[in-house]
Amino acid sequence: MTPLDCCLEVLVLKTSLSLTTDVLKGLERILPSLQELHLSGCRSIWQLFVLLEEIGQKSLTSSSGQVCVDLPLQCLDLACCDIGDNVRILNRSSQHLPSLKCLLVPNCKLEEKHFQKMSESFSAHPFEMLDLSGNTKVMSMLDETCQYLNILMVLKLVNTGLTDESVAQLPLLKLINLRELDLSNNKLSSEAAVDIANLLRRNCCPLLEHLSLQQNEIESYGACALAQGFKYVPLLKKFFLDKNCRIGACGILEIFQNLKHVSHLEELGLAGIALSVHDCYHIIPLSYGLHYAGVWDDRTCKYILQVVKDGNIQRISQVVADNTGND
Repeated sequence: MTPLDCCLEVLVLKTSLSLTTDVLKGLERILPSLQELHLSGCRSIWQLFVLLEEIGQKSLTSSSGQVCVDLPLQCLDLACCDIGDNVRILNRSSQHLPSLKCLLVPNCKLEEKHFQKMSESFSAHPFEMLDLSGNTKVMSMLDETCQYLNILMVLKLVNTGLTDESVAQLPLLKLINLRELDLSNNKLSSEAAVDIANLLRRNCCPLLEHLSLQQNEIESYGACALAQGFKYVPLLKKFFLDKNCRIGACGILEIFQNLKHVSHLEELGLAGIALSVHDCYHIIPLSYGLHYAGVWDDRTCKYILQVVKDGNIQRISQVVADNTGND
């Protein structure tokens, strides 16, 4: 075995690569040290599952009858791979990966029948990170596996067709260790935003650092409810509501008013929100200290400018000119 075989910890294979016999032989040599395996878009993925199962079975006992070291793989990224009917063999192979903490299966054409079969993997692995984005009927799996999600730290359900009703069914009450929740690009209205805000108020996710609800259908009162929940997630570092175009000035101002509760905030996304001239007249003066001087700090003013500049340059220029006396 070469030094490379012994120390390689992360492997990223080229998209659309076919897992040929030669590729699999190479994988077999490095798997004993590999901690992250990224196979986004690779073809013939089922052969990997077969290989993992074979290696796992061989490693149960050595020729001398002594138990061998398990494969150390912690992260398996199968994004855009056609898993589908290979779910069962994925379940079997994952039994030989006791260290697996991160499963990424976005855009894998998984349906409800597949998720039901995947529940076996969850009973064996209390995952810390789970990405089911781009698949449909994800709620069926979450319902069946919620008892195994108590240590989950990252949950991504982007573009999974979630509705207000399905958000109400999310097992967030059990996700007390959750750090990141991404429900972007779904069909969520203000009702879902209010439900999430209510969960925050109940201290269901006290460790939450990243909340993303981009590209939904949330309006001003939903944004206001989320903003009022900031005080219950003091560790929040990233908050994204981009492309919820009907949040308006009311929702934006409520968010700014509550930034004082999230002193660790590093990124705030409110791009793609339609602002009228009237909205700009309410918001822009605040960022220039022309009104409410000293009430909001420089960080808040920076966010205000960042938000309103997106797609509203001409309106902003006019408002600034009006408030500074410049033509």
